Amino acid sequence: MLIISAEFTAKPENREAVITACKKLIPLSNAEDGCISYEFFEDTEQKNHFFFFERWKDMDAINIHMDMPYLKAHGKIFPDLVIEGTTKVEIHEVTNTKRLV
Repeated sequence: MLIISAEFTAKPENREAVITACKKLIPLSNAEDGCISYEFFEDTEQKNHFFFFERWKDMDAINIHMDMPYLKAHGKIFPDLVIEGTTKVEIHEVTNTKRLV
């Protein structure tokens, strides 16, 4: 399993546009075959700071996701909505998972 963690800060005047645009990605991404989960959160301590937390079956699934027309369209508007330099995206490879509860 691969996990993508992404974070960014929206320009204050674009807060609602960011929330609307990002919420549209959730059901579309969750419907993809290789998607295990796709979640979007707002930081409770820092206003306008947001996170995506995604779990994917494998890199092939991520590559298919990145090529989706809806994600490419999102990528065209996203840079104008966020504060430059605040976006951080990482892929984490999970080799073992233990359930605690």
